[in-house]
Amino acid sequence: MIDIITHLFENVAIKYGNMRLYFFRDAIALINECETCQIKILGFDSFKLSAQGIQPFSEFSPNFSGLDKTMTWDKAREELSKYSQADFLFEIIYEK
Repeated sequence: MIDIITHLFENVAIKYGNMRLYFFRDAIALINECETCQIKILGFDSFKLSAQGIQPFSEFSPNFSGLDKTMTWDKAREELSKYSQADFLFEIIYEK
């Protein structure tokens, strides 16, 4: 089965190992596409990129797996928007 989201966002993803990281605006667009395709958002992880590599920020990594699918898109956008001014990259985790 083709992962349509990965395919659609291939050109804007920052690939680090097996992770695909996105700037804020691309992460929001990815969440919007998940909503259009009715794909549940499970959560996201936040990272800081530096010359030493990628540093995770687990305190900025909410989990939505316990929510009903229809609630995850708004919740993900709401939580992600709290960090719109931060210099983070985001890995959006969704059902495949």
